[in-house]
Amino acid sequence: MELKTREEIKQIAQGMDLTQIKWRGVLAEGQEDGYCPHCGIHLSNGVSVHEPSEGYKNDTNEFACMACGGEWGPLLRKVNRNTNAGKKGKRNAVSVKKFLQISMQTGNIMTYEQVLFWVTESGRTETTLKIQSKALGYKFKEG
Repeated sequence: MELKTREEIKQIAQGMDLTQIKWRGVLAEGQEDGYCPHCGIHLSNGVSVHEPSEGYKNDTNEFACMACGGEWGPLLRKVNRNTNAGKKGKRNAVSVKKFLQISMQTGNIMTYEQVLFWVTESGRTETTLKIQSKALGYKFKEG
């Protein structure tokens, strides 16, 4: 097996869709470990996974090279960074509250997992769900 140069790796990556490249980066034939699609460095140098709670905040994609900062992998959900956090939290709380109220009014009571799925897909947090469901006395369906 012949090792590729950084320039060869970057050339291979040019024709690739960056959103389709997995966390292991660009793989050279016969190799299990990958390379950064931007700078061609071997990823044993380090890969950042978008994890805001741990301080890793990529701008556009799920994975980033620790050497050059180039990103690849699934696109991150866009967040309006101009929104006041207090207003955003209030808006989300009202939306979750309304969702739970409609569920109770129509008799369409759901499991915690079903509601949590809707909440996270809507860009809201599990904490908001817990606070609002407790405030309303929402009883989740078993199972």
